Order: sequence, then C-alpha cells, then structure tokens
Amino acid sequence: MHNEEITIDLRELWRILKKNFKIIFAVTLLFSLLGVAYIFLKKPIYESTSLFRIQIPHGIANSPIEWEGTDHTAQKSIGTYVAILKSRSVVEPIIAQLENNAEKVPSYEEYSNNRILTENLRDTEILKISTRASSAEKAQEFNRLLTEKFLNRLTEISRNTQSNTRQFIEGRVEIAQQELTTAEDTLNNFKKEKNIFSPNEQMQIISSQVKFLDKIKAENQINLESARARNDAANSQFKISGGSLANNASLRSYQVQLAELEAKRISYLEQYTEEHPLVKEVNESIAGIKKLLQEEIEKVAAQQAPSEDSVYQSLLMDKFKSEAEIAVAENNLEVIAQIERKYQSEVTNLTDTEREYLELTRNLNLAQEIYVMLAKRFEEAKVAEVSLINEVSIVDEPDLPEKPVEPKKSRVLPIAALVGFILSCGFFILRAIMDNTLKNPAQIRQKFNLP
Repeated sequence: MHNEEITIDLRELWRILKKNFKIIFAVTLLFSLLGVAYIFLKKPIYESTSLFRIQIPHGIANSPIEWEGTDHTAQKSIGTYVAILKSRSVVEPIIAQLENNAEKVPSYEEYSNNRILTENLRDTEILKISTRASSAEKAQEFNRLLTEKFLNRLTEISRNTQSNTRQFIEGRVEIAQQELTTAEDTLNNFKKEKNIFSPNEQMQIISSQVKFLDKIKAENQINLESARARNDAANSQFKISGGSLANNASLRSYQVQLAELEAKRISYLEQYTEEHPLVKEVNESIAGIKKLLQEEIEKVAAQQAPSEDSVYQSLLMDKFKSEAEIAVAENNLEVIAQIERKYQSEVTNLTDTEREYLELTRNLNLAQEIYVMLAKRFEEAKVAEVSLINEVSIVDEPDLPEKPVEPKKSRVLPIAALVGFILSCGFFILRAIMDNTLKNPAQIRQKFNLP
C-alpha cells in the first residue's frame, strides 16, 4: 500500500511538471539568456602566470651551527617568500604605476587578495605566481612588474642582512686585531724584562697539551658572541611573548643532549684526532640531535605564531636556534675550563716566571686563533654581500594569456540553464505540496472518514 502511494505521488509530480512544461521551458530559456547577457556584459579577466624555484636558504657566515633543513623548513621558506611577494613594499608601487590614470584606484587588499594568486606545486620547490587584470597585456605587465620588484626586494633584504653580518664581524675583527697586538706586545715586553727567549722542555710539553683547547675555546667564544648578536637582533625586530627555549621541555631536553655530546667530543679531542672512530661516532650523534632539535623548533614556532605569519615564525625559529647555540657554547667553555683545571697540578711545579710566561703565551695563541677565524668569516661575509646569491630563480617568465579566465562561457551557460530549470520545477512542486484543497470524492472520504 505504501509503495502504491509513492507511485501515485511520482505520477502526480510528473503530471504537474508536464502540465507546466511551457513555463518551465520559458524560465530556463530566460536564465540562459541572462547567462548570455552576463557573458557579454562581464568585463573579461586575463591571467598571466610565471614560475619560480625557491631553494632553502643557506646563509654564509651566519649560524655557527649548521642546521639541517627539513620539509617543514622548505614550506616555511616558501611561505616567507610569498609574504614578501604580497607585502606592501612590493605591491603598492605596482598599483601606483598601473593605476596612475584610473578614476578609482583599487586598494592594496584588492590587489593582494584577489589579483595575486600563488601556488606551491606539490612536492616541488616550484612556486606558481598568477596575476589578474582586465587585458592580456596588462596581466603580463603586472606579472612582470611583480617579478621585478619582488626580486629587487629580496636583493635589498639580502643586502641588509649580509651588511649587518659583515658590520658585526668587521667590528669584532678590529677588536680581535687590537687584542692580538696587545698580547704580542705584552709577551715581548715580558721576554725582554725576564730575559726569556724560548720555553724550556716542561713548558713546551704543557703548552702542546693544551694547544687544542685554545682552538676550541676561540671557536666557542666566537660562536657565543655571534649567537648572542643574532638573538638580540631577533628580539629587537618584534616583541616575543612566551617564546623561550627554556620554557619548552622538549627543546630543553634536546639542548641538554646536544651539550652533553659536545662535551664528550671535546674530551675525545683531548686524546684523539678528528679521524678517530670515537670522534666520528659522536659527530654523527651531534648531527642527529641537531636535526631533531631543528624539527622541534619548527613545531614550537608554528604553535606560538599565527600559521599565516611565516615571517614571524622564521624570526621565532632564529631566536630558538640562537638560544640553543648560546647554551651549547657556554657549556663548551665550561667543559674547557674544567679540562684546564686538570693541568693546574703540572703548572704549579713551574716557577712564577714560567707560569706567567706560559699564561701570556696561551693568551697570544688564543688571540691569534680568534683573529684568524674572524678574518675568515669576515671574508666570507664580504663575498656574500657582493655576490648576493638569491635562493629564488625564475623558471618561466610571465606569459601572455590567449583567452580570459573569467567569465567561463563553457560553465556560465549550463549553470544558468540548470538554475532556471531547478527553480521553475521547484516552484511548481512546492506549490503542489503546499496545496491542501480537496479535489475529488476520494480525498473527502479519506480526510473526514465519511461513507
């Protein structure tokens, strides 16, 4: 009985649609004509595309710890470049140039959100940039200007970054040179005053035993100063709330492990060379912990910063990296100090003059190591500032579109006709459903239960 009622309803609906077929056809035709009118009245929009390759940046003379890149790092790097591409410093000059004769100049938000489209092609380093305009030539010109000003802005940022790095190292080189000169003069004056021109055998033995310490100590002092400078720079660019390596248990754990491995490496170097299996093994362990620490830093930075603010996240990651480097360098210097105290018993057997001579000699060696390392990093920084090798390269130049992307004729007409057909059919079906009038004796008998 239930199935019979459904069949009757379907037949009734078909009857209603068939009865009003002419009106349904007319409404469908009307909407189709409106679609045609939309196609002719709608201003065409053309889209020009270009392709860039975004490589993960590896700065020169930047971080004393070589952090290994991850997939997440690549995504954040591309996100940072997209943020720069759509920044006001890049887009607003283009608006002024393209819309100089327009009566109503579109806003920056209109350009940034609706006229510039970016897409990172899946599992690649390729970034697709699309620009939209009212003509094919204007779309291509827009993309060309965007490409030009984007690369210029990257060069400017790179120049500023490398310039700051060079200036910091240059200032430190001057100080190191003065310290080296002072150490040389102090030792030479002491030799003349005490009439000492060469160390004795015992002094030579002690000096050779701690020579490796001077090199490691100089390297860690430079790393410590560089990390502190980068940490101060990150903190000065924005206010970081709650962002600290010490406040996160996971980051702190990796930092402690890294510090312990670095300490073990220093103790091994006291006895072996870099080619010894134990030294190689601990170096591999250090590289593994650095990678884990890098991944954890990226996760924490993403949690503490808005997902769309890739620039903020990058600065936050730089802060966490520099904090880890500061902790490791300070720990290494403490380990070196402990090793130095082990040699105090041997030094106590020397005379006061010999001890002072040995101390002045070590000060000179340390100053020489620091100066040589800083001078090398200074040369690297100068090369980086001059060469300005960007991580962005153009794969495809902006193209000249052949046809507009909007309006889409192949979609507008079918959609308009379908909308007209559905609305007209829906109107008659809904009117029939809402109609509760009694049209025959059977409906009267059923409704009022009459014989």
